[in-house]
Amino acid sequence: MQTHTRNVFHLRILIKTVFLSIFSYISIYSQNDSYVDQMAESCAYLESRKTRVEKIDDVNYELWKKSLTKGTLSPIENIFLGSGFFVRENGLVYLVTAEHVARATYQNCKVRVKAKTDNYLEFDFKKIALSDWVILNESDVAIVGIQPNIELNNKLDLFAIPVDMLESELVAPQKNDEVNSLGFPLGLGADDFSPISLSSHPASSLITQRRADNNQKSTFFILDSPSIPGLSGGPVISKLTPPLGVVSFGATIKVIGLVHGVKSDNTGGKLSLIVPSYYILKALSLIPKYTGNVVIKYGNGNVWTERTYKNGLLMEVLFNKSIDGSDQDKGTIKKGNGTMLIYDKTSNPVGEFQVNNGMMGEYILYEKDQ
Repeated sequence: MQTHTRNVFHLRILIKTVFLSIFSYISIYSQNDSYVDQMAESCAYLESRKTRVEKIDDVNYELWKKSLTKGTLSPIENIFLGSGFFVRENGLVYLVTAEHVARATYQNCKVRVKAKTDNYLEFDFKKIALSDWVILNESDVAIVGIQPNIELNNKLDLFAIPVDMLESELVAPQKNDEVNSLGFPLGLGADDFSPISLSSHPASSLITQRRADNNQKSTFFILDSPSIPGLSGGPVISKLTPPLGVVSFGATIKVIGLVHGVKSDNTGGKLSLIVPSYYILKALSLIPKYTGNVVIKYGNGNVWTERTYKNGLLMEVLFNKSIDGSDQDKGTIKKGNGTMLIYDKTSNPVGEFQVNNGMMGEYILYEKDQ
């Protein structure tokens, strides 16, 4: 094994890191021209199919159709669909969408996510969720924790967006910022998992408008292009321009909100209403936090490591193994404090996380000896 100096340098990745990839913790997200494609990989497609019901003489009947040539029967279905995206906090994954999407798709909801080899993987919502949707009453936001010890959690290791990338202030982006809304308008892109990206620009500061789903007043900002059915709940991302007078090394990639819907009038004018990311983080603070052990595996199915959580806080690493099953240094975390070592595919240590009071902090990249 190569030796590495412990006189490390700090790699201050703007977005810090995704907690875990199959072989390392370095985030796939980078400050380059492919950031829209990278962010699109965090998207989810939500769909629920319900057999249409019609009341005749005060009796409810399901509507089915019969093929005149084959004689087969099939239900006439209402299809409810929407978009969402995955975020990661402290090594645990959450699914975010709009409240009205969560309510419309709740029964028999299927969730499609990006796969590493296939076009997509599909899961039953109730089998992957830790609880029911957590709803933020003051805004159109719903969020739910993902079961940590299932196949989906490993699949999301490369794709979930670190919460550090969500704008934490209740602000609207500057009007000259480049903005992309991501998701599956009209279900487009769902069959081959290719989320659609709609480009636009901010058109307002923070404004109060009535929600399209329940007519309650809520805070939004407006984009100059209309939303499309099916895009609701998808992330809105931007390269934020530093304000005048602020010294910066470039624009910052942020998730600035999620799509609520369309603001329109009888003249045909249409604009998009966007829920600021501030409310997503507020909803995340309300969600029940996971307590228990998390087992993480390599792509070949071998167990990599097992960690203990208490109320969403990382308390201890129980063991760490190489891809062939050999024991390797697990770090020093005890009672939520210490270091967690990161390895490459060949079991060489490449860096570490500082964990303080159960929260993963700065990532430190080891400098290789020459």
